[in-house]
Amino acid sequence: MACGFQTENGSFYAFDPTTNKTLRFKSVSGKPYEQSLCLFVPPKAMRHLEKHYLGTGHMYNTLRLGSIDRDNLSTFKKFGHEIDLSAGRELWVAVINKSTAKIVCSGGAQREPAEGFVPIEKCYNPDNTSATHVGNRIIKVYHTREAFAKDAPKELLDAVSEQQRRGTGFTQTTGAGVKTQLKL
Repeated sequence: MACGFQTENGSFYAFDPTTNKTLRFKSVSGKPYEQSLCLFVPPKAMRHLEKHYLGTGHMYNTLRLGSIDRDNLSTFKKFGHEIDLSAGRELWVAVINKSTAKIVCSGGAQREPAEGFVPIEKCYNPDNTSATHVGNRIIKVYHTREAFAKDAPKELLDAVSEQQRRGTGFTQTTGAGVKTQLKL
């Protein structure tokens, strides 16, 4: 199970596999960003989505994370703050026209980061607005906290520790109902 990853432009992400949330540290800004729901899109699907979302299409279209019924692709249901996968549903990313609310294009996604895949984050703000961040291609996935701690910026590791201290992220509940820190 992954605990973090790095993208081709030098950003590091701490990854909480129990909630599918990330904390991103952008190397250019030098600061961590708030926790976001994250899915991972394969390169071929991302190229298809980019045509309709990035560039001029961004003014008219929006990107949503959600799920579909595998037997009926017209049943797209966007996620809120959590991933909700009922029986028979699969992870999906859709580009939706802002005016008509119709799906322009869509593609499959997965819960785990993988090299070559693109992270797409959905950040929900306290005022109920949200923002979508399309990351850069993943070049390295970390499966041990020791390897991640060796390479990740101290500011990101400190932000993870602070979330754990406050009980707002990067924790897991054991079978006995006891919250413990995820080992990052």
